[in-house]
Amino acid sequence: MSTTTERAVLPQQRIPEPPPAGSDRSKWRSVGRGSGVPQAPPLVGVEVHFDREQSDWLTADRERTGLEYGALLKKLVDEARGRNAT
Repeated sequence: MSTTTERAVLPQQRIPEPPPAGSDRSKWRSVGRGSGVPQAPPLVGVEVHFDREQSDWLTADRERTGLEYGALLKKLVDEARGRNAT
């Protein structure tokens, strides 16, 4: 019985690169690094699962206002911000 010590060879880690031009780049974001690079916090994107009553209310309000769901939710957030500003 012989014993050998081998060093595990790990695959070289790939550095992520953006998709080629013309591809979907919606989930790719370049971030500046280092001092002197101003960077605003990322924007919030949310996927929400509503219960039946909430879904029914949103659907009725969407039909009443003619707004798409995303625009309707933005409107509701803006209204809540306005109420909290006073």
